[in-house]
Amino acid sequence: MASSIRRGTFPSSVWIVLMLFGGCAVLQSVRGAGSGACKTIPTFDKSEAQDERCCTTPTVFGNATLMECWKGVSDTSKPEPEKACEFSNCVMKKHKFVKADGKLDGDQFRTYLKEQLKPTPEWMKLLEKVVLEECGPMIEKGREDIKKTMQQFVGQCDPANGVLISCALGKIHANCPSADWNDSKMCNDFKGYFTKCTDTLENMNEMFLAFEAKKMADEGR
Repeated sequence: MASSIRRGTFPSSVWIVLMLFGGCAVLQSVRGAGSGACKTIPTFDKSEAQDERCCTTPTVFGNATLMECWKGVSDTSKPEPEKACEFSNCVMKKHKFVKADGKLDGDQFRTYLKEQLKPTPEWMKLLEKVVLEECGPMIEKGREDIKKTMQQFVGQCDPANGVLISCALGKIHANCPSADWNDSKMCNDFKGYFTKCTDTLENMNEMFLAFEAKKMADEGR
C-alpha cells in the first residue's frame, strides 16, 4: 500500500455530499424529527457548487478503485440511488473496510489511515474522529431503520456504507483544516450548514430532503 499522498480537491465537494443518494429521501422514516434548522439550505447555483473547490484533501480512495467500482455500476439500468449504494459498498469492500457482516471494520480503517495518511497527521486524526467516533456509531445505531427505509430505493443493497460516506464527507467539509480551506462565502455557508446538519440521522434526513427539493425545483425550470 503506497504511503505517498496525492493532494487533490473534491471535484464538487458540496455536490457529492448532497447528491450521493440523490433521488430519494435517504432516511425518511427514521424515527423522530430533525431540528428544523436543516430545512433551509444556503443559497447557491448548481454550476457554482460543482465548480467550487472548498476543501483540499489528501487522497484516501485510489482513483483506480473509484473508477473500477463506478464502471461496475454506471452502465446498468438500475435507479441512481441503487447505483450509488452499490458504488459505496464496492469502494468500502475493495479497501477491506467492512467485515463479513457488512459492518465497519474500525481496526482495518485505522490501520489504513496510519499508512496512507502518515505524512498528514492532522488529516489522519480528523478522519479517525469523523468515521470511527462520530458517523460510524451513529449509522450503526440506526442501521436497521436505514435499511428498512431505503429498501424501496436501493433494492437488496445495504445502504449503510453510502450513508456513512455521506456523513463523513459532510463532517470533513465542516471541519476542514484552515490551511486546506477555501475561505469563500459559498464554502463558509455550507461549512456552517454541514456542521449543524450531520450531527443526527434526523438532521441528515432534513438535509437530504432539502436538497432533493432543490434538485426537483432546478429540473422544473
